[in-house]
Amino acid sequence: MKRIAAFLIFCIAVTAANAQIEFYDKDISETIKTTKLCAVMSGSESYQVQLKDAVEQHWDYTATEFIDDAGFETRKADSDFSFLYLAEGEVNGHATDFLTLAIGNKKKSEQPLIVKQLIVDKKKISDEGAPMVHLYVKQIQQYIKAVSEGDITDRTFSDRVISDATYKVEEMPLIVREKDFDSTLDDEASRTEWFKGKLIIADQQRINGAVLEEQDVAVVDVILTGSRHNMYCYKRIYDAASGAVLYREDTESLHGKKQGIIQDDFKSIVKAR
Repeated sequence: MKRIAAFLIFCIAVTAANAQIEFYDKDISETIKTTKLCAVMSGSESYQVQLKDAVEQHWDYTATEFIDDAGFETRKADSDFSFLYLAEGEVNGHATDFLTLAIGNKKKSEQPLIVKQLIVDKKKISDEGAPMVHLYVKQIQQYIKAVSEGDITDRTFSDRVISDATYKVEEMPLIVREKDFDSTLDDEASRTEWFKGKLIIADQQRINGAVLEEQDVAVVDVILTGSRHNMYCYKRIYDAASGAVLYREDTESLHGKKQGIIQDDFKSIVKAR
């Protein structure tokens, strides 16, 4: 690995409202390693418990520490620290929640320099879906590795990158909540017309168990932003064991349509084989 560059290449992040910066360089993993990761313990007790467990179990790039919001405000201008925290922004015209990895910004008047943001459902991970945080922490580390190895070179591509194991989705049991199907897939026949793998319709607790036990299954994560007739739908399928993204698709969801997994998603999975 070459020496850390004088500074990292950067570009404007999706959270333009906060004028934050997302940057890229092959040395990003080495840069992260020079910091101490501070996981910000804010939000619900359920979220804090799972964030702490996820960082302790899966984060292996740096030393770690758990701080509160006041500690974050104190340290966010110190480049010796990196941070993992929940943030708010806007994507596709809608208020959006993010799990954010950032490095302290020496410019005290500005926010930390963002390394990566994952779109999340704050309401879900603050309640019964808190264990999903384990997948997100794993995914952020995989992102850092992909950048350091040159597999990701710009932000546009980074949002589309998925695991080479996409073809495995139909070979693994796929666990989906009933509410995560669009209304056009409200019966077994429509769901299995294209998808021939094993579908398990279950509640969030079943998905939580798969994630926490790192089972050899795939799990669906559907996130809706916006309200009423003007929404956006973010769909991800994760390998519950590794945290790898096996499938991803973002679709506009107008007038109650495409609010979850649709037949086109299954068609795309089949074509990826």
